[in-house]
Amino acid sequence: MADTPHADPHTNRTPPGEGLVRLGMMVLHSFRALVRITWFFLWGLLRMIWYALCQVGRFFEMVGMNVRHTIHEHNRPAQEMLQDIQNARKKGIGAFLLQILRFIGAWIFGEQGLLRTGFNYVMPVLSIVFLIGMLNFGMGLDYALAVTVSGEEIGIVSSEHVFEEAREEVRQRIELTGEEIELAYTPVYNLRIVSDGDAYATAHSIADRLLIGSHAELVDAYGVYVDGKFIGAVQERDEVSAAMAEMLEQYTATLGGLANEVYFTKDITYQEGVYLKKSLENAEDMIHSLTLAEKEEARYVVTQNDTPQLIAATHEMTERELYKLNPRMRERFKPGMVIKVYTYKRSIPIAYTKTMTVTDYIDYSSVKVETSALNLGVEKVISKGVIGERTSEVLVTYVDGTEQSREVLNTAITKIPIPEQIGVGTYKPEPASSRTVLEGSGEF
Repeated sequence: MADTPHADPHTNRTPPGEGLVRLGMMVLHSFRALVRITWFFLWGLLRMIWYALCQVGRFFEMVGMNVRHTIHEHNRPAQEMLQDIQNARKKGIGAFLLQILRFIGAWIFGEQGLLRTGFNYVMPVLSIVFLIGMLNFGMGLDYALAVTVSGEEIGIVSSEHVFEEAREEVRQRIELTGEEIELAYTPVYNLRIVSDGDAYATAHSIADRLLIGSHAELVDAYGVYVDGKFIGAVQERDEVSAAMAEMLEQYTATLGGLANEVYFTKDITYQEGVYLKKSLENAEDMIHSLTLAEKEEARYVVTQNDTPQLIAATHEMTERELYKLNPRMRERFKPGMVIKVYTYKRSIPIAYTKTMTVTDYIDYSSVKVETSALNLGVEKVISKGVIGERTSEVLVTYVDGTEQSREVLNTAITKIPIPEQIGVGTYKPEPASSRTVLEGSGEF
């Protein structure tokens, strides 16, 4: 019989056969443990399912017992009444008919009769249906807050924030006149159902109602608001709005059709309502305050597509004024040149956008290449690089003639840069004979 191989005590190594046996035993033990765990899990799951089915069976059994008991309780009086009818039949036709009427009355109107039993079952269902219907009806209604001041309802609002906006607007209307008018009011909010015919009150309409209650001298007019801030009131709104529209048209005309869009940077709105008489201005004064502009001198960098005529037009100058500020422009005018221009700081700035095509350059990179044409350690440009070009379509925004921002719409590379090649020498001179010994200091 062959000897079983043992581990070598000097090398502490296990023979390959014994290692395979150990590995097989480990796999077998692991498989048995996995089977055992899977069995316990499935057994527990089956027990849970069986317990749940038993509970469901007990529930239906209890329901069946209750139904049978109810039917039995309802059938007992009926059997007794039928027995009475049979006994009355022996006493004569009158007693027989009277007993039948009693049976019908008890079956319909009795304590366990059809009417009372049906009422007991139907009424809970009807109550639930009625409750659900009321909830749906209530959820379908629209609710709002009715605002009451000094006992008088002044309107319905979607939220308390609307009344706070009205309070701030009243403060602005009074503050502009410089009058000292004290308005002491405490709003009271009540939840109310609104219908299709009810309209929500705005902050402007509530402000009108609050001012009417102040007993100050008021007029019907149009309030002028710039970005939501009240700046005065006018009787004729159309004259002011027409003057502002004409101002934009004139500015657009000076640009010569190069602008995509011309607009005011601030929002001008007009609200019809009740205003303090001291805040009323005539149309001319209101137009003057809206179009007020301060002239200032500024610097401008000439771009690739600029011309003296275009620069003068965009800055609301004449060419004569532009040349007067920049005498050297007649002799030399090129992109990148810094010139003087006039800018206008308006109370309501005018902005416009313009699409431009801009070309910029892409720098080339440097690549080192080993070459035997140069001595070892020597570097030399063997191929010059070429700068690339990139063309971009840019949307430029100007405010009062001064550039404010740029947005790149699309970009295309029109010329690909070519890298510069720098040669790095690898040639090392050697004597013709290997016996030759090179000596010397390197100095002549």
